Amino acid sequence: MDQVSLAMAGIMGMLLAVTAGGLIRGIAANLSQGQQVRRDLGERLGRLPLVRVLRLRGADPTGYLHQRPVHEIERQLRVCAGCSAVHRCERALRQGAAADEFRFCPNYRALTSPD
Repeated sequence: MDQVSLAMAGIMGMLLAVTAGGLIRGIAANLSQGQQVRRDLGERLGRLPLVRVLRLRGADPTGYLHQRPVHEIERQLRVCAGCSAVHRCERALRQGAAADEFRFCPNYRALTSPD
């Protein structure tokens, strides 16, 4: 190989290393951001009766947060937070209602459907 070919190979190698480094940093940042989003969703979930209904249905809230798409969890949290039946839900939870008695919950179908 002549010197020009060696120089070009070196430049290509450096560009490949820079690209790989950027890709690794981007993936790491994305994972970190995803973990933060799930933590934030978990905090919001913990403030709503939805977390207790999940437990009543035998679902692990942590698993729920990691197995479902974020947009679906976000929608269910918004529905629960703005629900007009929150008092009814709280009362049913205090009274120890069975899981199938939450049919009034707007999230009931989503919580009973398989993942």
